Amino acid sequence: MKKSALIAIVCLASSSLFAAVPRSLSPEGSDRDRMIKEALRLPLENRIQALRAQPGDPVKHLTQIAFDKSRSLEERWRALTVLPYLDRLRGQFAIEKALQSDEWYLRNAGTLALPALSREYAVEASARLLLDPALVVRTAAAQNLLKLGGKEKEDLLWQQLNNKLNYKNGQSLWVRRHIARALAEFAKPGNESRFITMLEDKDTRLHPEAIRALERITGQKKRKRSDWLAWWQNKISLRN
Repeated sequence: MKKSALIAIVCLASSSLFAAVPRSLSPEGSDRDRMIKEALRLPLENRIQALRAQPGDPVKHLTQIAFDKSRSLEERWRALTVLPYLDRLRGQFAIEKALQSDEWYLRNAGTLALPALSREYAVEASARLLLDPALVVRTAAAQNLLKLGGKEKEDLLWQQLNNKLNYKNGQSLWVRRHIARALAEFAKPGNESRFITMLEDKDTRLHPEAIRALERITGQKKRKRSDWLAWWQNKISLRN
């Protein structure tokens, strides 16, 4: 009788132990994690298709991966950037959380994922990120505004072009070129003087963007910086 009771207790304890094993450590959970890991290695389009075909709730699993600091940075980046394509609402929640992270890498991934969300939200978020402490995040934000046609943020882009944040030891940082590229795309009549000032900037990487903008505004083709500067001086002289 005692032997039977002991066997029953052991069996009960064993079943309780197996029931307490986390789902992620169960054979089924391990298989799912392995399949998602394999899907995350694929290019974006293939990644989206492979993850959509996953059983259960891949969005929940991917969100956990994105914010799991024990995972590799690449795996977290790929998990976060694919989320908006699988579920826009939950993807946006995850992106918002990433943009508030103290990890620049996660903020950068979130910034790059913004164009997959609604344009209005992506433009507003990108505009805020032009002031992010991380240079790569500010650069991605400027690229987003160009990609999204964020003309409504033109004044802000002009402000950030000359923000001290975008210089280091007096040297112009590469983000200014990306800002200038967006401004050239949004160029409109009345901004000629601003682009002439850009053409006079010490950072020669800005000059091609200034020339492109002046060509868009005036319809004239002048490839040389000196020709545009002479054109402006002549224009000023005629005014006086």
